[in-house]
This record gives sequence, structure tokens and C-alpha cells, in this order.
Amino acid sequence: MRVLLKEELRLILIKLVKYQGEEFLDFFKNNLLFKYSFRLQRGRIFYSSIINISKAGNFLKKKIATLGTCIGRLTKSGKFFILIPFQIFTENLDKRKFVSLTNKGEAAFTYGSNVTRYMIHEVSNSLKKGDGVVLKGLHGVVLGLGELMKSEAFMKVSNEREVVIINHADIGSYIRLT
Repeated sequence: MRVLLKEELRLILIKLVKYQGEEFLDFFKNNLLFKYSFRLQRGRIFYSSIINISKAGNFLKKKIATLGTCIGRLTKSGKFFILIPFQIFTENLDKRKFVSLTNKGEAAFTYGSNVTRYMIHEVSNSLKKGDGVVLKGLHGVVLGLGELMKSEAFMKVSNEREVVIINHADIGSYIRLT
């Protein structure tokens, strides 16, 4: 496991800001930067406390399989893809960045499909194209994370079968084989 390069850390922080907002950078710099660290191992990004990382220094590198929580992966082309444990950072997300899905939408989304307009039950206000949103079921269960392809205003007038949210990560990824 190695410490992330500045470019790799920048990719992760861009994704975090997409879901949390600009105020997350100040929170990260003031609080999390000195308590937690991101590490890279075989293309996977791990998030762990600095205390655990220092304790792991007592073991041989060959004996340590992983350290921390895997929140995403880096591709060889330099893109960062999030995984479901990335929700650690979106737990305290503002209530203004969520989309509630219908029962059919829940099933389709957890099978890995993108979300069309007819699958949406409720949308929070003032969402823009490209915003990261948390997708919830009718009962408030968090199903995953996605990115808006249309703003909230255009979403209401778009075609029913048009894709409006791209699936980034969902809880169904643990069930199906990828």
C-alpha cells in the first residue's frame, strides 16, 4: 500500500465535492486530513485512520492483505470509480441532494440499470446537471449513488423513457457478479 499521489487525491476529492458540496473541502482540511488517510493498493483506494496505518507498520507488507475500507478504484486511464462503501462520506449529506425511487425503480436500480424519469417518485429541489445524488427507496433506505444527467427543471418535462440519472454505485453490486 502506498500513499496517493496529488493527482490521485485530487480525483477523489473532486468526486467527494460532487456529492458533499464545496463546504466539504474545508471540513476535510480542518478535521479529516490529520485523522484519516487514503492508500492505494492494486488499483483500489482504501480509507483508514492514521492510527491503524501506523499500527500496521509493525507487520510485514506481505502479511497485510488490505487496510481500511475500500471506497473505490482507479483505472489505468486515470478515472476514479466509486464503490458502495463510499457512502461513508455521504451519510451526512444535505437533505437537498436526494432522489426517491418507486418500487419498480428500486428493483431496476439495484440490478444495475440507470434511472429513467418514470422510475422517480420524488426529487429534491434545486438540483443541477452533473450533481451527485443519493438514491433512496420509498421507505428511506439508501440504495446507491448516481449523477444527474438533466437538471431538476428539465427532468419534469423530459420523456418518460429518457435516462435522467446515471448509476455510479448501488447496493445490488454485492448480489450480482461483476
